[in-house]
Amino acid sequence: MQKYPDNNAGAKYGTGYCDAKCPSSVRCINGEATPILWVKNGPLAEGLYGSCCPEIDLWGGNSVSTAFTHHPGFATEPYRCEHSECDEVCDQDGCDFNSY
Repeated sequence: MQKYPDNNAGAKYGTGYCDAKCPSSVRCINGEATPILWVKNGPLAEGLYGSCCPEIDLWGGNSVSTAFTHHPGFATEPYRCEHSECDEVCDQDGCDFNSY
């Protein structure tokens, strides 16, 4: 929180959350609220912006298999993207490795 000292939202409101799929349901990105163009999409709401960053899934799996997945990208911290730009920030599908 030192990077954004005026941001008092905290983890309860998703401050600082990002992943390689660039979720558009994050309500705070880079210390700013994202109230623009929120639309209800089933049980969730989605906004204009997504929050992207590289990600490593250390334990993705189910009762049949497991996988380690690397999702590289150019962002080094949560990056605010808009619409189709979000598809270009990180490798959303990633590269899986099944250790079995």
